[in-house]
Amino acid sequence: MTSQIYSCPVCRGSIQDLGKSLRCTSCSVSFPLIESIPVFYNIDNYYGEIDRERMTRLIELAKTSGYRNAISVVIDDPWIQDYALDENRAKWINLLPLDTNTKVLDVGCGWGTNTIPIARNIKHVTAIDATIERVKFVQLRAEECGLFNISTALASAMALPYPSESFDIVIFNGVLEWLGGDDTKRTPMDIQMQALREAYRVLVSGGLIYIGIENRFSLRYFLGQADDHSFIRFTSLMPRWMAQSYFKLRTGKDYFMHTHSLSGYRDMLKNAGYSQESEYHPWPNYRHPVDFVKLNKIEIVKHLSSKIHELPFGTRKWFHCTLLRWLTALEGKGFFCHSFLFIYKK
Repeated sequence: MTSQIYSCPVCRGSIQDLGKSLRCTSCSVSFPLIESIPVFYNIDNYYGEIDRERMTRLIELAKTSGYRNAISVVIDDPWIQDYALDENRAKWINLLPLDTNTKVLDVGCGWGTNTIPIARNIKHVTAIDATIERVKFVQLRAEECGLFNISTALASAMALPYPSESFDIVIFNGVLEWLGGDDTKRTPMDIQMQALREAYRVLVSGGLIYIGIENRFSLRYFLGQADDHSFIRFTSLMPRWMAQSYFKLRTGKDYFMHTHSLSGYRDMLKNAGYSQESEYHPWPNYRHPVDFVKLNKIEIVKHLSSKIHELPFGTRKWFHCTLLRWLTALEGKGFFCHSFLFIYKK
């Protein structure tokens, strides 16, 4: 893998490579290397679509028989297989100004579904995640694909182990909403803002942040679809204190997976120091995008009108499209779209 320059996430000091570990030259904190992966975060942390035992087995199998075969053998859920393998999920990268000199930080790289196609078109991708098994898988996948312009690390989005002004683009695709679980003593908003400010720090002047995320006030949620994160209906629509109480009652866990409204996201990005570059409504959603519609009344209404004619009359999808078109024509902003793509500039 391409060498990477690090800075201490504790004090921002320079990092010295000791062969089997890294050490800060200022505060002397050491960071282990596991299978050449720098560890800047709690290695016991785990999040994944499958349990840790199966993920470990999948990684070991991928080393000998390839990552695609390992996924087909260990995972029997077609949705998860597709989620892990379908590079069409990264179709949105065509919205970004990528070239052979671009350096990208992929925050929350997951299965590498975005990392891999991005790496094929640019100088260097740094892929980080807060789960070591995910980072190991992305490293194996990159090597099998013959991509050696990828660096990986176990790291937190709230304390990026990189010097200021290191990247041209920082990516948060389906990540920002999950960060609130990092520290239950702080509000999810505080944690999300810290991550946005850290991204701002490591971006070069004029660099871009990309965010793909759901809308708290999606029309689908008003119509009774379960929240994409809590998997419980109406939680994102509730006041936060009510959602916390209700989610705790139902699951015994904290409700930290906060999404926001369109104006809420705009305020967050502005408060973190960014200026607006472009915004989109991905259709049907940012996870599996087919079309990218500029976030304005004329473009959204025009797009929805074309989709309505493709859907069987009177079906649930037809009703949703028709109502969303009517609401957008009325309020004019796209406040009820299901998800958004934000590209903002430092």
